[in-house]
Amino acid sequence: MQITPAHREPENIGVIMDRACEYPLLSAVEERDADVRKWAALRSCQRLMTADKASRDLIAELCENVQTKPPTVEDFESRAIFFQLRRDLVDILTGGEKAALVDSCAATLRAEHPPAQYFSALEGLEWPATLTVGVGVIMLRQLGFQLNDPTADALQLWLPQWRSLPARVDSKLACNLHFSVMRYLSCRDRLVVHNTRLAVKLARDNQQRSVALADLVQNGMAGLVRAAEKYDYRTGFRFTTYAYNWINQYIQRACAGNGSLIKYPAHVQQEVNHLHRVRMDYRENNGVEPGLETLAKLAQMSIKNVVRLRQLTNMTVSMDEPVFDDSEGSLEAMLPDPTSEVPVALAEQQMLNRLIGKRLAQLTELEQKIIRGRWGLDGYETLTLAQMAEQLSVSREWVRQVEKTALSKLREDPKLMQASEELAEG
Repeated sequence: MQITPAHREPENIGVIMDRACEYPLLSAVEERDADVRKWAALRSCQRLMTADKASRDLIAELCENVQTKPPTVEDFESRAIFFQLRRDLVDILTGGEKAALVDSCAATLRAEHPPAQYFSALEGLEWPATLTVGVGVIMLRQLGFQLNDPTADALQLWLPQWRSLPARVDSKLACNLHFSVMRYLSCRDRLVVHNTRLAVKLARDNQQRSVALADLVQNGMAGLVRAAEKYDYRTGFRFTTYAYNWINQYIQRACAGNGSLIKYPAHVQQEVNHLHRVRMDYRENNGVEPGLETLAKLAQMSIKNVVRLRQLTNMTVSMDEPVFDDSEGSLEAMLPDPTSEVPVALAEQQMLNRLIGKRLAQLTELEQKIIRGRWGLDGYETLTLAQMAEQLSVSREWVRQVEKTALSKLREDPKLMQASEELAEG
């Protein structure tokens, strides 16, 4: 089971939730073994890449472009892809921790040196695992390997010349590289699948009406994959402990700003929430509103930043505000009603609703509940199969079968079908 942090199909979330408890948690020894093999496979990838001249030239080209033509958001189809690649390159971009080593690494890879020196130069850059695997996948694609990798896709969007590279990589080396890449993914995914239950649990703990549970699980899984990519057992922490913060961070980002009129970037939302908590704590303890200087000191922010954040929270306008100072008319009274319908169409719809209500009464109580939930009837919120199954504590397939049976009964009613067709034609 290979898991990728991006481009995940939404319907797979239901499968993940259903199978979350099928994989038992790993013991400390099993976690360590998986992590040791993961990093060993990653080092093997780097050794193989630096052992081949065509591969070294590719890595050197990447290092040179990082300095002369760093990626910009305009190069990508979406901002998410750009920021994902930037996250992997941040240490070797201008101003990054390893930026000073990039030029010397590129020069070393271009010149004639012993193989160990090439590997040492690349190892000194301390590339993240995702970047190493991404470059390896691009090399494998030259020889026809069909591998999906979001980092490889992002690199090829940034450097269009990498989309159609000549097959210069040695075939034997490519086979070994493919084995190492797949071994890395296998070890990483072993850590992920055996901790899926943690992502589902945190998603359920943070469930709210403004964000679907499936979306929270999806974001939690992205955080879990990210944790598996960065985890190192030598820190002394268990993987579950390490992954908790990553999963929670991704879920909180999904929750932040939902239900608000204006959605701010995650870091801004965190600053706003922190300032609000500090302000409320001060009010609770002292009974008065804190001044700007006091609030800035307690929140450890500048006064200018406090003013900016407080302005962000006051950008909404009440619908009860009068339009003019000398008028009693409100903004709400001047807005058109988007839900209003033509009287004839409204009457026809009401007749159809009454007919549906009568026919639903002929179904079993369970069939009525599923039809109302799945189709959003009688004020019910429209639910997916997975949400309906979770609500009833049954499988999605069982819900689908009951829904199919109920719809078959409704289709047998000629009056209901005729009324639906006439309304659709009108």
